Amino acid sequence: MCYIIRTQKFNMSWYRTGFYFESKEGRLKIYKSKVKYKGRFRSENWYGRCFVDGKQLTKSSGTENKKKSKKILDDWYDELRFKVKHNLNVVVKTMDECLKEFVKQLDGDNSKSQSTKRTLKERINIIRKNKDFLKCKTEFLNLDDINKHLSWYKNRLEKQHGKNGVRGQTLLGSLNTISNVVNWSIRKGYRRNKLEGITTKLLSKRLKTQLTSRTQFTMDEYKHLLKISKERIKKSDSDRLEFERTKLHQFVIFMMNTGVRVEECMGLDWGDIQFCERNNISEKKRDYYDEIESHYIKFRVVGKTGEREGYGLGGSFYGLQNLIKLYKKNDIKIKGNIWLNQKSFKEGLNNLLNESGLKYEKKGDVRLSRDSKSFRHSFIQTMLDKGVSSTLIAKMLGTSTDRIDKNYTSNMRLDSLIEQMNKIDRENKLQNTKLKIVR
Repeated sequence: MCYIIRTQKFNMSWYRTGFYFESKEGRLKIYKSKVKYKGRFRSENWYGRCFVDGKQLTKSSGTENKKKSKKILDDWYDELRFKVKHNLNVVVKTMDECLKEFVKQLDGDNSKSQSTKRTLKERINIIRKNKDFLKCKTEFLNLDDINKHLSWYKNRLEKQHGKNGVRGQTLLGSLNTISNVVNWSIRKGYRRNKLEGITTKLLSKRLKTQLTSRTQFTMDEYKHLLKISKERIKKSDSDRLEFERTKLHQFVIFMMNTGVRVEECMGLDWGDIQFCERNNISEKKRDYYDEIESHYIKFRVVGKTGEREGYGLGGSFYGLQNLIKLYKKNDIKIKGNIWLNQKSFKEGLNNLLNESGLKYEKKGDVRLSRDSKSFRHSFIQTMLDKGVSSTLIAKMLGTSTDRIDKNYTSNMRLDSLIEQMNKIDRENKLQNTKLKIVR
């Protein structure tokens, strides 16, 4: 971007009856505005105004003294000339100003989903609590500044949740948000160059381990979780608590059997769900199959990758049917949002995980915290272990094959390979013919 400071004719009518004079060979106008607000002048200070690349820039001298104001505004003009000469941005904004403007324009950005916007705003609200980071000039922001912010955020999380409560994903989210704001500031002209190296290299080894690891549940752990959940429902000391715990129970089942993102799940309406029956089960054998095996669901979901169609295992059918029974029992109409617009099961799920002893998963020397995202990871891993291709999984779950291969295939069990090989052998056996040995 090439900035040019040049002489341009000013429309002095804007200044109303204010006093003004010229400096820097007419390129800088210094004036006193006489614009009134509620019967009083807005300010008695002198202002400076010039044109840079066709744009008007204005600065207050901060003083009513004519001589002092001229020196201040002349220095400002010389600073602009220096920036133009050395190819620097003439409009320098702090991170605080950029973050405010970034949030303001988010609402009108149709390229991002509502859940993405909400997540970005939540992350920015936390970033703006770091007062030192907000003072950084966007043009001169560097990796050291970002590292200091990450250290601040890490310490903040440790105070709130303890050392085991600090997740790499949380810090990466803040890192990615800063990267988005920096790239946006370049497009706005507030920064000239990309900030190279905004990657996981900024994170510690331990946090990178947390970041690249996906917490999951084994099938035995999942069964144990449901067992404890049922016990908690029976122990409920109020109808309201029983209702919430029962709803949470069905949420766990649904998540474990669909693999959808949490925000996608929370956005589902009953109109997005289609209850289906498997066609490959004959009438003679149908009596031998329970409801889970003979049915499944098809759903339409809107996530960060747009709208897509998904399928759920039989357990998701079972979970939603039980949820319908729960709602009918409590005279709740089966329409609108499935989960009654409840934003999160975070508190209830944390209590359930702690009571079941499944809150943490140990990988090496790192203790990882499980949450609602762990169900999605478990679903993906189960599908891979059963021989479903990463391409199909990626298409159904709105993610990329590369991401699945990177984060999950390394955890695949070799016994799943043996199962698939045995399946192939059984199929090939039907086609093989006996070899005749000729003597």
